[in-house]
Amino acid sequence: MKPATFVLAAALASSFNIFAADTPHHGNHTPQATTETEEQPYAGQESRAVKSLSNDETKALLSGAGMGLAKPAELNHYPGPKHAIDLAAELEMTSEQVAAARNAFDAMKRDATRLGSEIVAKEASLDQLFASGKATDAEVAAATSEIAALQGRLRATHLRAHLRMHEIMTPEQIAAYDAKRGYAR
Repeated sequence: MKPATFVLAAALASSFNIFAADTPHHGNHTPQATTETEEQPYAGQESRAVKSLSNDETKALLSGAGMGLAKPAELNHYPGPKHAIDLAAELEMTSEQVAAARNAFDAMKRDATRLGSEIVAKEASLDQLFASGKATDAEVAAATSEIAALQGRLRATHLRAHLRMHEIMTPEQIAAYDAKRGYAR
């Protein structure tokens, strides 16, 4: 893999917090660890269907859930379609705006569900690669690059839905959305 491609893949992978949702922090692997959790941070996870993903993470990926992937948009005045639809009456959105929001949400959900399914499948393949006892540097590089690319596409899918909402809603509606969601302007 070219160094630039590896850096991009690593940056995309590290930008995701979805895989840390219910996994203990792994920063301390020193012999000084004193609690059972610190000494055995992965205990019990060896029985997962896909070892790198919790059941909640797998469920979120397969359902197209947001998982915080669009925070840069959400917290910078680019509303999410689901929340805007939920607040449509309070935001005084027109029926045309609501229909456009539903279209943005449906497109995002369709693409996110498909990409999430692909990520789960690729993570399962990576797990099986190691379970076989025959993983190689090249296979690991290829598999993780594919997963990182899919994660990047998934995040972009969620972010694009927020872009659509910024086009659909008026500045006043966006300000009201931010206020309803508890974001300081």
